[in-house]
Amino acid sequence: MFDNNFILQEALANVFDPTPAVQEIKKALNTCTLTKFRSQDSCANFYSKFFMNSLELKDELNFPNWIQIYQTLLSDRRFTENLSLYMSLYHPRQYLGMFQSLVNLMDVEVGETKVKIRYLSDAKAFFVLLQNSFESITATVIAQTNDLEAMKFCSIVRSVLTSKIFYINELIRRVIDENHDPNDITIIHDYMSSPLDEDWQELFSMLEHADEYIERFRGEVVVTEQDMLDEGIVSKAGEAMKTAGIEAKKAVRMFDELCMKAYRNAVAKRQQRKHSEMVGESLRINNELKRILKVLPLSLLGPHGPVLAIIAWVISIVVDRATDQKDRNVLIGQLKDEIEIVEEKIQMAERNGDDKAKIELIRLRQKLAREYERINRIPFQGTRRNGYNR
Repeated sequence: MFDNNFILQEALANVFDPTPAVQEIKKALNTCTLTKFRSQDSCANFYSKFFMNSLELKDELNFPNWIQIYQTLLSDRRFTENLSLYMSLYHPRQYLGMFQSLVNLMDVEVGETKVKIRYLSDAKAFFVLLQNSFESITATVIAQTNDLEAMKFCSIVRSVLTSKIFYINELIRRVIDENHDPNDITIIHDYMSSPLDEDWQELFSMLEHADEYIERFRGEVVVTEQDMLDEGIVSKAGEAMKTAGIEAKKAVRMFDELCMKAYRNAVAKRQQRKHSEMVGESLRINNELKRILKVLPLSLLGPHGPVLAIIAWVISIVVDRATDQKDRNVLIGQLKDEIEIVEEKIQMAERNGDDKAKIELIRLRQKLAREYERINRIPFQGTRRNGYNR
């Protein structure tokens, strides 16, 4: 994919041979494999080499060198199979600094090149390739383990790579700004150009893969005699079916608790930021919420679930006296979009005969309408679906 890329051409011009680095990383992973991933020291050593870019080589590596190293490793089927096993069975105590050395190298080198846009565009393409490779590895991990820590590992890798791509986008924007001629067409920046905090990314990843989490929780659920009594199971005829229902309910509660914990952590960090930063982030959070609302099963839109709690929180605090009219207008448009999606969900609940979900969604629609009136200071007239033109 990178044969014609500028930074790879630079690497080839320097006659870089990735073999020693590739062999060092493969050797570290093979050691983990031989110990069946039970050796903490061996697994930590591989994590340091592969995820933290810490190798014991005589010559220093630059960013294009690492592109070749990762390309070589991730094109090796046996290596990726062992990497999938590694991520399934070993979970580091902390994930701070993952791939950060690559970004540090890139930051230094981009300041030394005259073709910054080309360099950064190729760097972004590399991280996208890395992200796509890990999507395949994640699918393999999910297929072979029920461990939630393994899913967390995969989720964090996805979030970290996404944040790196957002960061490079921001660098590209800055370079364009620096070279912008005031007489040219004005460059317009939208609120989506900056990445969400990793806590938010992790939370939305959980919501997006809710079915997978719940299925794994079901494998951990223990149905007690009290649970059976609470459900009114008095005969063995319907015991199996009702027990399965209890497992499903418990699994959903466990998933909600996991999401709410992540949500509370993200909220606590966000409260420390300035209002000006919070407005832009709220818009990005809303953008993700709209996407999640479209795909989330009706069963997860209960009154105590994480999705409704996040929506209620965002719309209740995002606008205050420090929010100017321009930001208000954008937020009003976001609210209209969310109301329209909720109305689609209400119709879906009606078709499915799901009265419980319908009632909760109607309550959410009413709350969104009230927030619209609070922010816009005029009565809510309905969405496009109900004949309202924005």
